Amino acid sequence: YPMHRGMAQMYVEDERFAGYYEAVAPGGATFMRRAIEANAERHCA
Repeated sequence: YPMHRGMAQMYVEDERFAGYYEAVAPGGATFMRRAIEANAERHCA
């Protein structure tokens, strides 16, 4: 899950990822990052 956490950061830091998810729904990139981080936390706890 460490790799997932790194990818989650790309959803908000990389303009290509962020632009796509923000076009789908405002706040979409942040939502995706939080969802991935929550899933990783649940599996690593």
